[in-house]
Amino acid sequence: GQLGPKEERLKPIDDDKQRKLLLLHHPHIAAASEASRQIVLKFGLSQFLDPIDLERLLQVWILNCFEHSDEPLGYSTYFISAFMSHS
Repeated sequence: GQLGPKEERLKPIDDDKQRKLLLLHHPHIAAASEASRQIVLKFGLSQFLDPIDLERLLQVWILNCFEHSDEPLGYSTYFISAFMSHS
């Protein structure tokens, strides 16, 4: 996985879900931002995760997530709703 074998706090998504998320609306990204590079570096993920992949997934999240709950505040990405929203 892209989180590394010692990461126990987060549950990674499988390759199929990641592929589907990347079908959703996001701009063409030619290079990772400095923030994405620093996140990968600071969390020791460089052997598992390319910063450009993190950048793409962050853009998908920012542009396609919907508020899901108020208490606690939470967001979700619903594939069909997001796909329809940008079609």
